[in-house]
Amino acid sequence: ATSQSARFTSPAYTIQVDYQWRPQTMFYFNNSLGYKSGGFNGQNFVSFQIFRPEHLNNYEVGMKTDFDWGAIGMESVKTRVDASMYYGVYRGIEIQTTGAYLRQNGGLPSLGTPYLDVGDGDLWGWDLQLTVLPTPDLELYAAAEYNKGKYKNFQGPNANGTGQVSTPGVAFEILPEYKLDSHVTYHSSFIPK
Repeated sequence: ATSQSARFTSPAYTIQVDYQWRPQTMFYFNNSLGYKSGGFNGQNFVSFQIFRPEHLNNYEVGMKTDFDWGAIGMESVKTRVDASMYYGVYRGIEIQTTGAYLRQNGGLPSLGTPYLDVGDGDLWGWDLQLTVLPTPDLELYAAAEYNKGKYKNFQGPNANGTGQVSTPGVAFEILPEYKLDSHVTYHSSFIPK
């Protein structure tokens, strides 16, 4: 039997400042710090027994506004626009890898899936949402989003599975650069007898 122990602590917070420019328009600034605990890969790995915590310090500015424009028949067209931009400072990024790694008992490397601390990175992007009500029953919605992430100095596993080496040009995984979404909703008040 073997045992491992460690202690990971970190503050986490959210601070938001809102400015109500007029009854239908609000601007905001948000700063939040998130924390994900570290952990253990087990004692079988020679070099990767433990992985450290990761932190994301995110800054966001945005606007939410409602307004009426034009008219269809006797109804004004109600519109809502939500827009925001963000920048995230990502530190101590953890990823799970699959490869051949040396084990404590020696011999040839064997397949493993440890978590590795691969370095720091930054995230940034924007988000835009538009909702239009041509009539009280009809809702048109469209949204667009842009995301980008970049490692400062990605530290990948070396070929022997005994340590890590700097690997340039590695992009963030599972981060769609563009995202588009839209839908049309009709709210019917018809109730059959």
